[in-house]
Amino acid sequence: MWINSPVGEKDDLRQSLHISQTTIDVIRHYTGDINFNVVSANNNRAFQLLDAHKNACASNKLKTTERQQQYLFTHYPQTVSAGLRLFVLGGSVLDKTLETKQSDNKPIELAKLFSDEHIRLLGVVGGRSYGNQLDALLNSPWVKSKLWSRTSSGMFVGVINMLSHNRIQAIVEYPSVVNRYVGQLASSVKLNSYAISEAADYGFGYIMCSNSVEGKRLIQQFDLAIKQAVKDPAFFDVHMNWNQGVSEQELRKVFHQVYAGVF
Repeated sequence: MWINSPVGEKDDLRQSLHISQTTIDVIRHYTGDINFNVVSANNNRAFQLLDAHKNACASNKLKTTERQQQYLFTHYPQTVSAGLRLFVLGGSVLDKTLETKQSDNKPIELAKLFSDEHIRLLGVVGGRSYGNQLDALLNSPWVKSKLWSRTSSGMFVGVINMLSHNRIQAIVEYPSVVNRYVGQLASSVKLNSYAISEAADYGFGYIMCSNSVEGKRLIQQFDLAIKQAVKDPAFFDVHMNWNQGVSEQELRKVFHQVYAGVF
């Protein structure tokens, strides 16, 4: 079973252009006899399926300490994306505050924005991991009451739409995701983004499988397939197309670090 996240409101074209789909399209050329029985599920449902089936794998998942205790992950990432940033509505009170705070070009501390009451409501995607450091912050009791969560289909568009209507003050998201989905909004909107200290410069999505004998076999097959796919120019090309604003030289540098000895 291959589990895909729903990335748009019944938008097949949007799904086909998403990095999780474009990368697996290349990887599948090298997976041999793996049978892809595709199921679309949000984050919470994906984990239920992984727990219920011995031969299930999910696309493009963050490898966190907690998840590694329950599931199996590929050694090599399926996707590489410019890191998470804090997005706010251009010209808003928070935007003007952040412009002042980031005058020295240093990343902003998200925890301090919460403690100083600059953020009263942050939009998040339910059931999703934002990485070890951000997860620890967002799961802390004093921050949980300041989160607005969406878990349904079209969750990415929904959260961005809430921000565009000033119903929430900010979101934490990958620039590539915001760039793709802001075009789906009914009206034009300007969003500004800021680097945050709790997020790395780049994010990596891995293939995650059931913790079983079958899952281990699938992980081994996927790792071999990714090692071959990385050598395929199409794999790098889909990453360049997804990471708009990142230079080819910079992305190649990251690829050489992440896929050392393979790329």
